[in-house]
Amino acid sequence: MKQKLKTKLLLATLIIAVAHFNAFSQVQFLKSSIQEAFIKAKTENKAVFIEIYADGCHHCEAFEKTFSGNKAVGDFYNKKYISYQFEVNSEEVRQFRKDMNIYVMSTPLMTFWSTDSTMLSILPAGDEQNNEQGILDFGEKALEPQYQWEAQKKAFHGGENYPNFLINIAYLARYTSDTLLNLAAMKKYAEYLSSENFRYDGFLVIQKVLMDDENLLFMNCVNHLDEYQSKYGRKVVNEALENIVMFSLYSSRGSNYSISKLEFMKTVLRKIGMDENSIRGRFLMPEARLLLKSGNKEQVKQKFIEYVRTAPKLSKEELEFIKKYLSENQISTNWLNEY
Repeated sequence: MKQKLKTKLLLATLIIAVAHFNAFSQVQFLKSSIQEAFIKAKTENKAVFIEIYADGCHHCEAFEKTFSGNKAVGDFYNKKYISYQFEVNSEEVRQFRKDMNIYVMSTPLMTFWSTDSTMLSILPAGDEQNNEQGILDFGEKALEPQYQWEAQKKAFHGGENYPNFLINIAYLARYTSDTLLNLAAMKKYAEYLSSENFRYDGFLVIQKVLMDDENLLFMNCVNHLDEYQSKYGRKVVNEALENIVMFSLYSSRGSNYSISKLEFMKTVLRKIGMDENSIRGRFLMPEARLLLKSGNKEQVKQKFIEYVRTAPKLSKEELEFIKKYLSENQISTNWLNEY
């Protein structure tokens, strides 16, 4: 009996020792709340590291193994940061993204913050960085002023303009919802490339970074569509162009577009094969708002009549929305009775 008790005590001691070692060697992610993370960081004079991950993301799961199993990574982050994790679809992260103007295009996303909620660094992470040195580089550079986000923006506005820098800052501008910075950096980048190089150096940038349907890279792709589709694949190229057009259409600057600008955007969507009903539906509200600004209520009415008559069967809720919108703008809705 005594021997069994001694064995149990020994096992318990080993378990505690192993647990203590793991806790010491892994990154300690706070489990309470993001508010508590910032309070704790201020108290301990540390920065805040927040990883945004997604359930089911195998890249995130791979990083989790490094966070939990690498002593050097654990030692560094536990010393320098209060660490926290968000699941990208959680209500907490939705509110955080809204408050901090973060746009999550991919996971895992590594973000670093000062205790006053100033962003130090934001970095999408790939498998090539999922190693001890890669993760240490994330955390070390976030603490060095010259690598921090505000310093990078200052360098851009100060004239820094070598191509890789422009791509990087425009890419990260997407994650920080800074559309104007993205547009400005991509404009400079396009100016550096000759039209011939657009087709060799430009497509990945078009696909992953570009947000502007007036950029020279975008226009070159549209004007050489067959060549791009042959080289990179029809579906991939079409999706990239569609995404840029739609982002531009529904951006804040989209409310100031002219009818001719909207027609150009429709032309691009037709060129990549989008059907007329889909185009009509996507441009209905932007066109209606623009026409209302100029007092053309009859044209607005005709746009909605055409949409309702040609669209696939609309739901009761959709018809109610149309009726409410037209009524609020003093436009006749009698014609909707037949639907």
